[in-house]
Amino acid sequence: RSTVTKPGLSVSSFTFDGNEKTVTFSTGGTNNEAYAVNGSLSETNVGTYTITATLNEGYKWTDGSTDPVELTWTISGTTVTVPGLEVNEFTYDGTAHAVSITENAAYALDSASDIEKTDAGNYKAKVKLANGYGWATEGSTQDTEDKDLAWVIAQATLTADSFTISPMSTTVGSEPTVSFKNDMTMG
Repeated sequence: RSTVTKPGLSVSSFTFDGNEKTVTFSTGGTNNEAYAVNGSLSETNVGTYTITATLNEGYKWTDGSTDPVELTWTISGTTVTVPGLEVNEFTYDGTAHAVSITENAAYALDSASDIEKTDAGNYKAKVKLANGYGWATEGSTQDTEDKDLAWVIAQATLTADSFTISPMSTTVGSEPTVSFKNDMTMG
């Protein structure tokens, strides 16, 4: 068997700038008769990519092995912190309530998510990253998944100094009227 040097990458880390990045080999190359190269050689977006070099019949690596060689390369984006909602708790009052964040070039709220509601309940607004950015999370700078931001419209609490119920007795099937000192009526 003929021996061949395992391929390596000249550069394995790039920074996102919106332009396509193409890896080049420091040894071997993509047009080598001893092995075939498969995988992502050119990419534009933030991420981690893999290239595999598989030996052709009749060849071995200089260390005597014949297993395919995997080469990993990355395009890193600018990392940003997941934002918080400017207000995340409202009280039901019959009107629509909307959440917001301080938006910038890195991220924005997804208008298709729960960003405006009227009824009491628990909701999630989704924040999406722009291309070229990643969330600054512990252990990973490549996290680009959408993030849910929780918010709530709490049930209203009705209070009154005094109230009357009339009539004091009612027939089955009829509804009493509750009157409050401030002239609010519940039926």
